[in-house]
Amino acid sequence: MLLPLEGYRLLDLADEKGAHCTKTLAELGVDVVKVEPPDGDPMRRIPPFARDVPHPEGSLFFAYYNTSKRSITLNLESAAGRVLLKRLVSRFDLMVESFSPGTLARLGLDYNSLREVNKSLILTSITGFGQTGPHSHYKAPDLISFAMGGPMYTSGEAGREPCVAPGNLAYGVAGAWAAAGTIIALYHRAATGEGQHIDVSAQEAAAMITDSALTRLSCDGIVASRQGNSYLSVTPGNLYPCKDGWVRIVAGQIVHWRRLVSWMGHPKPFDNPEWENRELRNKNKASVDQVVSHFTCRFTCEEIFVEGQRLGVPVSPMNTPLEYMNSAVAKARGFFVELEHSVLGRHLYARPPYKFTETPARDPRPAPLLGQHNEEIYCGELGFSRNDLCVLRAEGAI
Repeated sequence: MLLPLEGYRLLDLADEKGAHCTKTLAELGVDVVKVEPPDGDPMRRIPPFARDVPHPEGSLFFAYYNTSKRSITLNLESAAGRVLLKRLVSRFDLMVESFSPGTLARLGLDYNSLREVNKSLILTSITGFGQTGPHSHYKAPDLISFAMGGPMYTSGEAGREPCVAPGNLAYGVAGAWAAAGTIIALYHRAATGEGQHIDVSAQEAAAMITDSALTRLSCDGIVASRQGNSYLSVTPGNLYPCKDGWVRIVAGQIVHWRRLVSWMGHPKPFDNPEWENRELRNKNKASVDQVVSHFTCRFTCEEIFVEGQRLGVPVSPMNTPLEYMNSAVAKARGFFVELEHSVLGRHLYARPPYKFTETPARDPRPAPLLGQHNEEIYCGELGFSRNDLCVLRAEGAI
């Protein structure tokens, strides 16, 4: 069966800001060629490293985000390198980049210049603050976009300082929107034959995950406060301790509250029907949470989860990554696949979190070695000889 986006080709000039975008498109069947500087993409220097040994082929961060891609080296600061890129652009459908705004223009590789080579090219740019605006040239690692977009202000414990989310959440969301925008642009191109330039701001992407905070602010002027793991208007709705970890229980609806109270053995005073009043419970969060915690700490996470599901109480364990990898659910759905990397060895990698009945996602390949496909692309597609590659390498072009 054909892959969803099989037949399209993409030049990946993005660092970690665009990694999620290009990984997603590669999983959907796009032939993604990672264009790296001769000393390697900066992602190759991001820890953690296999066996804790820094090595350009040992970054587990790079290995995760670059499955199913090919790699070539190319020096865009070299005139010959820029000529090579334009030759490649003439053969590709898509390009994703994350340079500071103005960088491509300085190199003579801005969208209008590339469009002269390939008018149907779709260029997707992913930056911290977008291509325009007063902050467009500011440096913006994920933390900055997450903080300035708003969601960090609402993250953390009540009365404490804001807390950053783990991972690259802002650029992860920006990458998802960039992938969606790129696919939409392909539909537009199919109808018109024209490419376009897509401008993605990680700050704006982060602002979109503030839940209802922006809507509430615009509606009644109230700035959302930090609530930690609890819900302001749902009680019980928190993390509760078990013998071997934590579970989350969200029992705000009356039917769920009744089932939970029955399960706990009708403890006083919550056996009184007046506690079915949601507002009363919300005003007495601490006392409700104390009783629920006293109950849950008598059991393991698995015992609470299984019985809660049987009784119809919304409850879930807080899995560690290892617990999820080893879970029956992950194994039943085949979410993880073992790949053999020539340097890293055999390891588990996550598959895409979606399944198609007619157009499956690609079976992942391990991340490429630096410049692994130079000969395959430069010689096999552009017609260079091996001797030509030696000359280009000596000139610093690749």
